Amino acid sequence: MKIKTSVVRILFFVFSLGLTACTSVSYQPVDSQLSSCLKTYQQLDRVIKKYHLQDAGVARVEEYPFLRTTRFLASFTQVLNDSAHYKEWLNMLNAQAVDTLQQEARRLPDTVSVPSERTLLTCGDQLVSDLAMKARLKSQLINEAAVPDSYRYWQRVVGLYPLTAVLFRFGILRDQKNLKQQGWPPLDAPPEGDYQFYSLNKSSGLDTPIFPLPVNSLGVPLLNSQLHSHLLSRYAPTVATLSGHDFDRLGAPLSNGFSSDNPDFYSWIDYGWFNGEVSLRLNYSIWFSERPKDGAFDLFSGQLDGLTWRVHLTLSGKVLAWDSMHNCGCWYRLYPARGFSVKAEDALYREPVYVAEPLTDYQEKVLYLESGTHHILAVRDRTEEVAESEEVKGIQARLRPYAELKPYLFAPSGLVLSSVRAERWLFWPMGVPSPGAMRVAGTHAIAFLGTRHFDDPFLLEDIGLVELSPIMQ
Repeated sequence: MKIKTSVVRILFFVFSLGLTACTSVSYQPVDSQLSSCLKTYQQLDRVIKKYHLQDAGVARVEEYPFLRTTRFLASFTQVLNDSAHYKEWLNMLNAQAVDTLQQEARRLPDTVSVPSERTLLTCGDQLVSDLAMKARLKSQLINEAAVPDSYRYWQRVVGLYPLTAVLFRFGILRDQKNLKQQGWPPLDAPPEGDYQFYSLNKSSGLDTPIFPLPVNSLGVPLLNSQLHSHLLSRYAPTVATLSGHDFDRLGAPLSNGFSSDNPDFYSWIDYGWFNGEVSLRLNYSIWFSERPKDGAFDLFSGQLDGLTWRVHLTLSGKVLAWDSMHNCGCWYRLYPARGFSVKAEDALYREPVYVAEPLTDYQEKVLYLESGTHHILAVRDRTEEVAESEEVKGIQARLRPYAELKPYLFAPSGLVLSSVRAERWLFWPMGVPSPGAMRVAGTHAIAFLGTRHFDDPFLLEDIGLVELSPIMQ
């Protein structure tokens, strides 16, 4: 995939300020039933905007309130020449819209009338069928489905990015060198310390064969609720934190605080691409009440902290890699599966990735976290022997839909406003909105140099992950 440097993006941003927008063609159905359906979506979209309840993690498609897009959905724009594929793609955009609109609508006052899911689905199906036949709108619609990146280029312009980025690069390389020098603890023994273990009470039957996954005409998995739950349960990690401090206890963010009474793993599934095929991505987000201060001038401390662990799989069930980030988008790390390696492209304005040692493809992992910072110290396979040694200090966690966080935790900007960090005053020239603050999935910029997003469907290829030949393995 062709990579554009941020310098080019900045120049494009500056020169585009004086350009006027191109004239667009509006979608206006003639049929009265279709017009009524479009009005239903328009009214719901309008009232959600009025109450500032938009989900920043899912992008709108201008003038099409019955469609929503993501970076993955936008990645199909080069393979939509076939009319059947184009309609399938529109159906996926509508399904995303219905799901997102329902989540947003749950936050509306009880006095506001909201169309039923059945109404939205029926109208959406009719509107998509009509839109799929409007050839004159296709090119414009595909362009509108692109998702803007999560960087503010005016900050990079004002912050003299071409100069300041070089200084930041030295700091990033120094931090990564220090991490590598610390080394990983041996995987046949846990790190030292009194750990408590958070894990799911997994039901029997998780070893039942489920691969290869069923797919639609575009190669995207068709997951019913049972299969969705099965996948997330099967690959959910165990999280090990040091005992003794409240800030190291897993819990749940609340609208008015934080609770450690019910430790939850907030999960969701999305998709990417690897070697020209769709890949499955299982996401697990965990939360802590805070990152405590480490000295008087700690820029990284503050309310709420969290970590997201993700598993990348082929649709036949082969593990490609794992990766992680803090819920601010910071401290991104990649953990290749054994048999894979990273051949990174080095460039001045391209942030290098911290790549850990390859892991076995054993499906259950134990993540050992550092106290306070919640960095991952080590990753072990959760074998029967390891699991038995953890039972004495085990705490049962619950698997919850990530969508449950959205009604109360994130502002329309996508940020958790109570979690802002002092580091934002230092890192603002890199163009990331409020660096260090927790934010909603779909808005995570994970690099200060260049551009990189956690939900980029081509992320593994962009980083340089390749499968080794059998001889090299």
